[in-house]
Amino acid sequence: MTAPLLEVEGLEAGYGDVLVLHGVGLRAERDEVVAIIGPNGAGKSTLLKAVYGLVKARAGSVRLAGEEIVGVRPDRLTRRGLNLVPQLDNVFPSLSIAENLKVSALAVPRALNVPWSPPDVPPTSGRLITSPGTFASTSAQMSRPPGVP
Repeated sequence: MTAPLLEVEGLEAGYGDVLVLHGVGLRAERDEVVAIIGPNGAGKSTLLKAVYGLVKARAGSVRLAGEEIVGVRPDRLTRRGLNLVPQLDNVFPSLSIAENLKVSALAVPRALNVPWSPPDVPPTSGRLITSPGTFASTSAQMSRPPGVP
């Protein structure tokens, strides 16, 4: 049996004296989509930043294809096929969403043998030819639960 593509166990991380993640676990197999869902302040971004090495893990393990990556520099993780794309920052605003996704796919090493194709986009969330800023703001407004401004 092969190792999961990404596996997180007992991850603890935070900012300064504030511990945000308390023993978080996550497992993603190849060809599997995993969603991290929660309200603002729940630690979703902190989890992703800790996995990618932008926030220091205080405890726990993060493995990419079975190899421990806690402490590996983010630029080296990108070369291994792991990357973090923030919600609105660090995209190319002059490119469409599809073009931004294609640019991000250029960082996936051929050794991982990961094919890329544009994701399915729900009809209510916009088009892949839309600019990233427009798509993100429209998508965020449409995905809010009832009663949340």
